[in-house]
Amino acid sequence: MVLVATGAFLRLVALDLGWFGIDQARDVATALDVAAGLDAPIVGPTMRRVVRLGAGYYYFWAAPYLASRDPLAGYWFAAALSLGAMLGVTAVARRLWGTSAALVTLAFAATHPVWVLDGRVAWAPAALPAVGALLLWLLLAPRAGVLSAPRAAAVGALLGLAVQLHLTMVAWVLAVALVALLERPPLRVVLAGGVGGLVVGLPAVVALLMGSEHDGGIGALAGADAIDVGARARAAFLLSWRVPTALSRWSDTAVGGVGLAAGAATMAVLAVCGLGRLVWHRGASRAARLVVALSMSGGGLVLLLPGEAWWYYLDGLLPVTALAAGAVMMPRVAGSGSGLDWLRGTAALAATAASVVLAVQLATFLSEIERHGYLAVEPGLLSLDTRPGADAAAPGRMLSVRWQRAFAEHVARSGGPFAATWQRLHGPALGDVASDNGFWLRWALTAGDRPRDTHEEAGTHFVVWYDDAPGVAALVENLESTAIGPLRVARYVPAIDYASCRGSDGPVAVPIRTVPHPKRYGDGRPERPRSLPTRLECTLRPGTGPVRVIAQLEGPGTASLSTADASSSAAADGSLCLDLDRTNGPGRFVIDISLPEQGGTALDVYDVPGTNCPLRRSR
Repeated sequence: MVLVATGAFLRLVALDLGWFGIDQARDVATALDVAAGLDAPIVGPTMRRVVRLGAGYYYFWAAPYLASRDPLAGYWFAAALSLGAMLGVTAVARRLWGTSAALVTLAFAATHPVWVLDGRVAWAPAALPAVGALLLWLLLAPRAGVLSAPRAAAVGALLGLAVQLHLTMVAWVLAVALVALLERPPLRVVLAGGVGGLVVGLPAVVALLMGSEHDGGIGALAGADAIDVGARARAAFLLSWRVPTALSRWSDTAVGGVGLAAGAATMAVLAVCGLGRLVWHRGASRAARLVVALSMSGGGLVLLLPGEAWWYYLDGLLPVTALAAGAVMMPRVAGSGSGLDWLRGTAALAATAASVVLAVQLATFLSEIERHGYLAVEPGLLSLDTRPGADAAAPGRMLSVRWQRAFAEHVARSGGPFAATWQRLHGPALGDVASDNGFWLRWALTAGDRPRDTHEEAGTHFVVWYDDAPGVAALVENLESTAIGPLRVARYVPAIDYASCRGSDGPVAVPIRTVPHPKRYGDGRPERPRSLPTRLECTLRPGTGPVRVIAQLEGPGTASLSTADASSSAAADGSLCLDLDRTNGPGRFVIDISLPEQGGTALDVYDVPGTNCPLRRSR
């Protein structure tokens, strides 16, 4: 019971500490519309810009929104699936090998960092262990030796759903089919399994045939970088150390250290030892054959997959790995040496100690996210190739959904249409706040019971920054701000006359950025304008007192900010800053921009009162 309570606590406490990125925005927005009868997709999302998944993906994630319209209902659904998978695979281990094996399996599942953390977010990997655990139960729990036709149909249907949730679940189809057919089941059982899989999995076939303008197809992987199978295998072995370490780079010393590494390594060794026992006895039972086949097909697929390979590609194998760890405790068979008793006793102690260590480390990790308000990410540790990928090229932050939502609700009190409100948001932390593709702001603006600030001055803008960002506080020190978790948010009426901004071809809407939509996923990265004017000229509104004009490119390219007698200096966050004074006139400034041929760059321009630009240079 202690292990069950621990696993439940780690999965269910403070679910709004997790991230909410462009994937969650697309999935939750679509699922909400499906549940409300406003959308009926016939294809699913594109996986890794290669191939479309089946539409069953969206209908599956619409389930929690039939009960609640709160966008975080999907997070509770994901956590419930993760908890159910933990209990399910434990029940399978107990059915196969007894209480001792079940306790080791439970210790593994309850505190495995990847299982816990990935199960706290509404996304495809959260569902994979649950699907895997249910498949294991259907295949291994029946006491009769051969699958019945109804059970085979259920297995086929579940596999049809699985391949629509994530492409790596194709490995389950191959392994299950191989193990089942080697047992030479009756034709009616084979047909039942095939029909179940075809009926439920038909949307996956439709999606493959329909394709998309964003899909590169499987052939797109042919030109990918060469893979290092050894590096991937080593990364997979210590995955439960790498993932929490990669998400906790608040300082040079991440959460966990030696304790996390020792706990992760212990669980990995237990799984390897258990798998070794199953390989030795693979001819004795369906359980041994199935776990070995799944390990080989699932692990082999990820290790040999061309292109990028991320940690969550292995989430479908988590219940298999937990079952393998429990196999260390399989009863000794006739003729085996007494040394197995020593191994089983040692394994039980090691699993208990490792689960205690991992539980403490995970609780510490969650408390640190609570304290900081964001996850500090090192992408290279999240990749099985040990290098950053196209979607995460540099260390950064993932703001907790709690504060994304709170920021959106704060801004939404000003009212107004989404597109106009979006243009009034600025600041160095905006990229992290808006990593949801505008989902939370759209949701907050359309919520009927949201309070409004009716006294707010027309044209109010917002600037947002991290409270702990070095050097940024000096730029905005004259603004009264509100603390929202790790963020500071200030409202102000801009000195820039945005209606005056012109490029060489006429008026330009500034800031220059794409108005996002949660369902417009594109290639999985923030959508940005394809081009910018090479020169942009704006004026300040009439008034008194100095202001600081700040400009920042979001994407590749370079820019300069200048007036007739001064040029900009670089701020601590890489933006450009220029002091202007409206005492002798409204003031005018120019931004010169140079972009590479591929474009994909946005431009943010805003102002704050005072004069405090670093390294101000006069011409």
